[in-house]
Amino acid sequence: MLTWRSSFSVSSTPSTTTMTVTVSTTATVSSAPAASTTSGGLLVDYVAPEPSMISTVELDCPNIDKQTYITRRSQTYSLSCSNYLQDGDFADVVAYSYQDCVEACSSHNYWTLNTTACTGVKFSSMMSGSGLPDYGNCWLKDARMFWKTGPDGGVSAQLNQ
Repeated sequence: MLTWRSSFSVSSTPSTTTMTVTVSTTATVSSAPAASTTSGGLLVDYVAPEPSMISTVELDCPNIDKQTYITRRSQTYSLSCSNYLQDGDFADVVAYSYQDCVEACSSHNYWTLNTTACTGVKFSSMMSGSGLPDYGNCWLKDARMFWKTGPDGGVSAQLNQ
């Protein structure tokens, strides 16, 4: 709630009456509606912020470097913060975590009935700004991809076949 108050006084000669006027305005400022929670602690009616409103998301590099990630569809991906995947992009999406990005690749494989259609991903922690050449911060890659030496500020993951 935002309240604005203004007051002023008017007085002239000793024979006139002094008048004081107070103006008060109250405005309610709100952003997105607050999400409620269930008894299990899950958020209900949650509204995620637009990617353009987020500078970066968490990325735990170098701690996840050379680790593996197993998706909900039981595909295993090798993670790399020290090298990155170049080319082979066939889709770009917004992902709020590297796990979301890898899950998108695995889900693509499931829905296309081709377990190796998406062979890797490149994830950037940048959500908005001039550093993003395309829409999104997660690039799904096919077999045309190749490894480049050196970190690029994100994480890449390759499907273990």
